[in-house]
Amino acid sequence: KCSGRVGCVYETASDMDNDPDQVAKELIEQFGLKQASVRASQSAFEAQEAGQLYELSVWRDVRRAIYEKQAAGSRNHTKS
Repeated sequence: KCSGRVGCVYETASDMDNDPDQVAKELIEQFGLKQASVRASQSAFEAQEAGQLYELSVWRDVRRAIYEKQAAGSRNHTKS
């Protein structure tokens, strides 16, 4: 769903599922946890630069959902 931009997975928020947790899950499945975080951050930055406030809001929520999954993974590894 992307025209080739580095941080892009979805061209616009209207192309994406507006559920940030679902988008985060899809990114993680497609790119892995670390790269999903990078791509969500890049997409948030691109939305901010373009003045696309709705898309920025969605990407920030996606990024938050990814960070929460990273934190949960870290907690699970330290409990072992």
